[in-house]
Amino acid sequence: MADILREITAWILILTGLATCLSAGAALAALLMHITTQWLWEKLKAAYSLKELSDAIRAWKQQKNTGDTEQ
Repeated sequence: MADILREITAWILILTGLATCLSAGAALAALLMHITTQWLWEKLKAAYSLKELSDAIRAWKQQKNTGDTEQ
């Protein structure tokens, strides 16, 4: 009877450890995905801001070259 209890306890510990490792792995994967997504989002926002700035400068130069500036 004691052997059966020891074996059950061993299996419970093994399965608990396995579940813990899987949970930690999933949490780490989720964290890495979140960090990567935030990094990409910041790069996308920066690229969009640069495009807006570039468009504004292009429009200003075009307006300056045509002499349509209002003073």
